[in-house]
Amino acid sequence: MRKMLYWAPRILGILFIAFLSLFAMDSFFGDSPWYAKIIGFFIHLLPSFVLIVFLVMAWKKYLLGSLMFIAGGIFYIFLAWGESIWAFVFISGPAFLVGGLFILDKYLNKK
Repeated sequence: MRKMLYWAPRILGILFIAFLSLFAMDSFFGDSPWYAKIIGFFIHLLPSFVLIVFLVMAWKKYLLGSLMFIAGGIFYIFLAWGESIWAFVFISGPAFLVGGLFILDKYLNKK
């Protein structure tokens, strides 16, 4: 149970970042020149890069990283206000879950 609680937020964080990174692939469709598609691809990957930083921080500093994930979920709610409820569930939900699991791991597995 202890190892599962240790690895669950880390693996879910990686899967969440991979899920968000899939949305960057839409930048390759359309009639834009190839260099505009590459620039668009990296712009679409910016949230993933930020979440990678959050995950690295959470791996080393549980509380700071977990609060960063939770703050990211709250930021998305304010950013996408008026969207479908499913947008919040699939984007903010995993961020809250990962942040909450890091906090849970910290307090249940005190070192």
